[in-house]
Amino acid sequence: MPLRKNTSLDSEYTQLFDVFSSHFSDVLNLARVRLSCLFINALCKVKSVNFSKLSVGFDTKTKASSNFKRIQRFIAQVDLHMEWIARFIFALLPEKESLG
Repeated sequence: MPLRKNTSLDSEYTQLFDVFSSHFSDVLNLARVRLSCLFINALCKVKSVNFSKLSVGFDTKTKASSNFKRIQRFIAQVDLHMEWIARFIFALLPEKESLG
């Protein structure tokens, strides 16, 4: 399947970006935080973990082939510790006295 250019014009910073940047700004730079948000949005849209399909689902004017390379570099270079992810998920949960 050849990679196509994404035609979506919705490249606004989203609430997801605000949440991500508040939790990961000390461990990820701005470009990686933005890529993480694009990645999650694309996962929800295309419902696939295939990098070629995800790269087309990014809400940018960038060519899908460039997005594909960005995804590959991110996965190869970034080490997201499970503790960071767990803290992020628990921060999103509604506050309760006891989770047990």
